[in-house]
Amino acid sequence: MSLSPPVTAGRVRNSVLSSSAALFWGLQFAFLNPALALLLVALYNATAADVGWVLALYNASGFLAAILVPAWAPEA
Repeated sequence: MSLSPPVTAGRVRNSVLSSSAALFWGLQFAFLNPALALLLVALYNATAADVGWVLALYNASGFLAAILVPAWAPEA
């Protein structure tokens, strides 16, 4: 007798959406942060404090998107 609930299309879709959101947040954190920092310094002569503030806001937005997008996904 299996105690796990049956797999439905909504669960699979939510699982895929959650996994892909986490993947893209990880990609943003690993690749785009250093690229953004280098661009800010090279093109705009940003200081270390400027780069820190921009990266903090950038990471916060990615984190919120990784949490909120799967929460807003329809359960159909």
